[in-house]
Amino acid sequence: MRFHDLRHSTASILFDKGWDIGEVREWLRQADIDTTANIYTHVRQSRTIALGENLDKTFTLNK
Repeated sequence: MRFHDLRHSTASILFDKGWDIGEVREWLRQADIDTTANIYTHVRQSRTIALGENLDKTFTLNK
């Protein structure tokens, strides 16, 4: 593993733990938030599913 690979892992772990992309960008000290979002942050499938379920609850009525 290269040292640079740790940046990708760190970004993905922080994002998966609920940090927003701006906080991850600051932690990695990157100038451009698009670089953080498009290159460094990889969304795990479990997070994608959880986000979808959360969004689904937004549109359902609680009875």
